[in-house]
Amino acid sequence: MLTATEMLGDESAGRGGCKRKADAPTGRALFKQLEQTARLGCGCGGKLLPDLPDFSKEMPRRCKCYDNFTPMQTHLLPAGWFSTLHGAVKPLAAATRAGVSLLTPLAFPFTANSVCYQRDLSCFFEHTEIEHYCDAQGKPPQVVSLKSEEFVRNESHSLHGDAIMPTPWRSRGWFWYSSQLLSWIMRPNAKLTGDLNNAMVETGLAAALRRGPVLGVHVRHGDACLAKEQRRMGRVCRSLEAHLARVREYARAHNIRTAYLATDSELVLEEARRNTEFQFLFLPNVARHRETPKVIWDKTVAQRVRKGLNKHNYREAWLATLDAMLLAKTDVLVGQMTSTLFRSAISLRAAKCDCLLPFVSLDAPFCSDYGVKAGRSPDGAFWC
Repeated sequence: MLTATEMLGDESAGRGGCKRKADAPTGRALFKQLEQTARLGCGCGGKLLPDLPDFSKEMPRRCKCYDNFTPMQTHLLPAGWFSTLHGAVKPLAAATRAGVSLLTPLAFPFTANSVCYQRDLSCFFEHTEIEHYCDAQGKPPQVVSLKSEEFVRNESHSLHGDAIMPTPWRSRGWFWYSSQLLSWIMRPNAKLTGDLNNAMVETGLAAALRRGPVLGVHVRHGDACLAKEQRRMGRVCRSLEAHLARVREYARAHNIRTAYLATDSELVLEEARRNTEFQFLFLPNVARHRETPKVIWDKTVAQRVRKGLNKHNYREAWLATLDAMLLAKTDVLVGQMTSTLFRSAISLRAAKCDCLLPFVSLDAPFCSDYGVKAGRSPDGAFWC
């Protein structure tokens, strides 16, 4: 369990990070199991998944028969994009423990016919199941609802500890296990991979990483600066300088002069441009605000869905995903764990190297417990 808010020191210097013990299970071994269970469907035929719109008939169907397994299915709920994404972790954990596949989670609020007809996470990532599911007998998959308090609490690590993890992986802890599951969910599809590779070059991050270590900075402002949202999520908006102050000594000691900045604030970006201490790299075209929005992001997402403007949610989710993935390429991370994007970047980075690289959280330790207010910061409790 990762309970610290900071890991900076000689033991984590450079690019080695804190690595796993030689006899500990590996992320590669868990991915191999996930690949095996991803192939376990039920039956073969022509019936499509229930509740999919008519245009799903255009989807390619590559069926394979496994008569003894019923896969799971879930609908992701509208919220902030990374909160929505984290909603897939508990269904995947339940499916993995049961030894069956999780059908690629449906993500209607963040998909639109005009940009991606599947209307699920395959609009961004690889399918969570290897074979598309269909069933000649009309037997539906087992639906797990994220609206069900019983399901969400039954899959809560905060409430049940490592008992919700399969035995072979318990020695690695919940941070490792939940990070690996998120990393599996977020394996980029071909289009996202192409955009990520282009962004690595266009932002200058690829070249910077070849020269040496790069600092990753995430400054969350936007709707997070609303007084009501700060109370709800137990966080305070902090300046770019507040972030840099926590890693300045470490950066100087390791000659880190380049930083990748992910932020939703145009004012923070302008501050970074004036900074002479670091060369700041950033992704262009990301939606950034000069003033604090009047409503939280969750409501903006829902309003767009009601107006049939899902494509705008899709576009902003796409760019936010690129931002988080670029952040996860850096060597030292500083941000606030009350932000789901920052926690996602920490998890993706840890899953990739099967280690824990240096980081600083300005407020809370890591948590991953969708639908449960299990996070704790000096400013209050928050939803994980």
